[in-house]
Amino acid sequence: MTDAPITIADEARAWLGKREAALIVRNATRNGCCGGSAGVPVVEPGKPRDINDYRVMEVDGIAVYLDPRITISNPLTVRLESFMGLRRLFVEGAELSSGRE
Repeated sequence: MTDAPITIADEARAWLGKREAALIVRNATRNGCCGGSAGVPVVEPGKPRDINDYRVMEVDGIAVYLDPRITISNPLTVRLESFMGLRRLFVEGAELSSGRE
């Protein structure tokens, strides 16, 4: 366990360990059908193209590249979900933000 504001669930850590020991937590803008938008946190395995644009922390031996636009007010948890053999990472605990400043 770590004091970092991010935890990685066991199944996500095991899945990441088979690929890369790094992940990106970044802000992705999602547009609504009526013109609104929201910043939604997403998780991807691997390293960003420009690591200087991210805060880096190590969580359980995995390098986590955190988008500075994401404010962590509650601990985040990275989990793995699967559906019919397909697997993907997702993050819980992050707050959505408006697409407007």
